[in-house]
Amino acid sequence: MTPRLLWRNLADEGLASASSEGYGAPAANAQDSRLGVAWTTGTSTAAEWWKVDLGSSQAVQGVALLGHDLLAGDTVLVQGNASDSWGAPSVSEALTWRETAMVKILSAAQTYRWWRISVTKASAGVARSIGRVYLGPAYECPAADARDYRIGVDDTSRTWRTVGGQVWTDHGVALRTLRVGWRLATETFRAELAALAAWGAQGAPFLLCVDAENYPETWTLYGTLADRLEAEFDRWPGSDPLWTLGLKMQEAK
Repeated sequence: MTPRLLWRNLADEGLASASSEGYGAPAANAQDSRLGVAWTTGTSTAAEWWKVDLGSSQAVQGVALLGHDLLAGDTVLVQGNASDSWGAPSVSEALTWRETAMVKILSAAQTYRWWRISVTKASAGVARSIGRVYLGPAYECPAADARDYRIGVDDTSRTWRTVGGQVWTDHGVALRTLRVGWRLATETFRAELAALAAWGAQGAPFLLCVDAENYPETWTLYGTLADRLEAEFDRWPGSDPLWTLGLKMQEAK
């Protein structure tokens, strides 16, 4: 399993449009970081699309659809092209249906201005929704030690107790967490991961994908950094040090 960070969503930086839009659910909703704010199709045709003009050619390797209600009978393609013409786009690849995150890592970064998510619904008379579209880089991390993948849950509830013994509880929510650790990591990787973690510390949600295409329900998490990047010096065997690193993400809704 090779972890990847889908960290800069280029789709948020472009002008979005769609083949149809449900009431109060425009194409721009798929650029909102909240998964519950979604673009919804109409119900008059089976063939639908969501597209974005990035303004200039941008390199895309990672693609993800989140917060969706697509079904296994729907056909979903990611397409890229130099112009807003879709008869024979330069990139056209199918996304495998998953109930939660649908993630596609292209074999190589593809650099185009126009990108489109094509959805052919199993039935024309139904609406489909997509809460988040990710199009951007897919930073490839070294494979982590098998013992350093951890799945958990953070309970955000808080409880107070007075001197007199009274108890108040602010009931929060349970948020999934995913942590990946690396042993004997190089200084180059530590510096690159630190730069990505500094970007993530600004609060924008991104994706940590451990085995995105095979097990997205378990090994993909859309969220924010739960803690600062863990970096512990391990040894200095040669010209550069080696590190023990840890990155923990907490689910974003």
